[in-house]
Amino acid sequence: MAGGGQEFRDLVDEVTIEPVRHSIAEEEYRYPAVREPSRCRRPRRPSRRR
Repeated sequence: MAGGGQEFRDLVDEVTIEPVRHSIAEEEYRYPAVREPSRCRRPRRPSRRR
């Protein structure tokens, strides 16, 4: 890439990263169990302290 090659590459990177950021945010919003694996299992009973 000559001349404005770096500018073009920066633009391509910026345009590419936006859909990726959106998909990550969407997955975290729509599928919270994927974000926090502990929520997939049954919650533990609180321990009884004496």
